[in-house]
Amino acid sequence: MHYAINEGQFTLPSQYEDDSITVLKFPKLQASFVVTRAQLKEKQTADDYFNDQLVILKQSMKGFIIDKRTSVTFGKEGQLTGFETHCEFDKNGFKMHQYLLVTQNEQRLTVFTYSQPRPFSPEDMKHWQTIKAGFIPAVAT
Repeated sequence: MHYAINEGQFTLPSQYEDDSITVLKFPKLQASFVVTRAQLKEKQTADDYFNDQLVILKQSMKGFIIDKRTSVTFGKEGQLTGFETHCEFDKNGFKMHQYLLVTQNEQRLTVFTYSQPRPFSPEDMKHWQTIKAGFIPAVAT
């Protein structure tokens, strides 16, 4: 089994689950983009996972506020579906603003977050839209 990362690839001796997190920073924009991957439990849905995470966030994040979820399509061909929401929370004395996009493929969940320490301007929204529109899903091998 091959597992690729930016630095190279591994040949792994057995089956694995990718529950990794990738963090990309945009220093000039004071923004970050995070991709979180998770394996859902048997019969668990993306909604179930998200609702469980919300309970944790509301308890652990000061000033946590979340907007209503909306269904979205995204990707290079506009062929992917998921749901998106916006939230705000306090982090180290800063009010953080974050968009979350959640998508499910079978029992795999991928969460994309785009965060910054200020409200989203039209330019910030354009950057987030460009990231979502540029996503090309990997082809299963």
